[in-house]
Amino acid sequence: MMGEILVADSKNKRIQTFTRRKLFKDSFPTNDEPYSVAVDVHYNVIVATKKKTIEIYRRGGKLINRFSTMPNRDQVRLISNMIQFYFVGQTTSSGKFG
Repeated sequence: MMGEILVADSKNKRIQTFTRRKLFKDSFPTNDEPYSVAVDVHYNVIVATKKKTIEIYRRGGKLINRFSTMPNRDQVRLISNMIQFYFVGQTTSSGKFG
């Protein structure tokens, strides 16, 4: 995942992975339409969705947690443990990476 480009593909409800040379590598489905995507220090993929939820996936696309943007106490602890993450990017309304 280091050096790869992740794209939140809202229309198709998935996260796409590309190499540094912009070659398609793989993708995995999301539960809701992704709005933006980031990666934490453990290389988990964190997805913010248009339904105002947060979905957290392992590298291969396995969902490990999902919650609304109004998390409960346990979810706040999880978020605070993951607070250091790297913003990767989001697509624009025209579908371009920006």
